[in-house]
Amino acid sequence: MLDYRGFAAIGGTFQREGLKVSAIFAFTPQQAEQYLESAVNNGWRPLPLPRDILAESEKWGNLVNQPQLRAKKGWYLLKTAGDNVLYNPNPRLCRKASELRGDIILGILTLPDLKLYAAVASGY
Repeated sequence: MLDYRGFAAIGGTFQREGLKVSAIFAFTPQQAEQYLESAVNNGWRPLPLPRDILAESEKWGNLVNQPQLRAKKGWYLLKTAGDNVLYNPNPRLCRKASELRGDIILGILTLPDLKLYAAVASGY
């Protein structure tokens, strides 16, 4: 793990309100190859992010640094967990911004630097 950041800007009842967690991981070439073998079957899509999702990302604030969001080469995964990011067993894949509902789960694997940027945020 290269970096970890956790934010809970609002002290809500269960500490979900305002939750923002992000991390950066570095892969070796072999780890990246193994990861991508299953990632594509689990909903990962080729970068770049679609324009409507990129526009929506402005609302995410400091969740993910802008360079990763604008990466052109690599893979991404975007899911929504409704209003239950901590306990939703079946978050839904999002292919466009209109499918986002509340909480988000975002992964971006950039190539060729082999860094995985992972982020989770509550939408309330």
